[in-house]
Amino acid sequence: MRQFDTGATRDTDTNKYDYEGFLHPSVLEAYAAYMHKNRVQADGKLRDSDNWQKGIPKDAYMKSMFRHFMDVWKMHRGVPGGNADMVENLSALLFNVMGYMYEELRSDRLANDLVLNNDFVTLPGTEHVPFYGTYRPGDRVIVVAEEDTGGRYCNGDTGEVVRLSPSGYLLVHVDRVGGERIMYPREVRLVGRG
Repeated sequence: MRQFDTGATRDTDTNKYDYEGFLHPSVLEAYAAYMHKNRVQADGKLRDSDNWQKGIPKDAYMKSMFRHFMDVWKMHRGVPGGNADMVENLSALLFNVMGYMYEELRSDRLANDLVLNNDFVTLPGTEHVPFYGTYRPGDRVIVVAEEDTGGRYCNGDTGEVVRLSPSGYLLVHVDRVGGERIMYPREVRLVGRG
């Protein structure tokens, strides 16, 4: 329990994240300035500030991260070449680190807590549709639309969720063949919680 000079009391903050102490406004402001400057696309249009949260492959982040790290490293070592603006280089590096971390956290969240948005979800396929709901291993589902790995349509098949694959697809054991065939359905509906 904390007691202030005014007599007001609060519970202890020992186990609470201290965002005010962990972050610094000057760093965040410089990063925001970098991000705002880079919102202008090649066609001259302004992209949404959270556009990156739609999903960028981790490989793309890694390659970009490495290029920007090289610029930071060169400046640190006094090696000529590369971008000579250290704050911009660090901001670019930070963007890629944050983006990679965002994708990693999103992947972990989907894998570890695989209810739905109106009991219906569309999984990422060729259209790159975002994964809106969550499933857990053991959940019972009915396939609404998709092909199995052999290319045969399996609408109406029921099965059990096995897991979410690293690439973001839901793996489902299908009942009608003894649960041996695994599907990667794009659209499923929850019929029972495992």
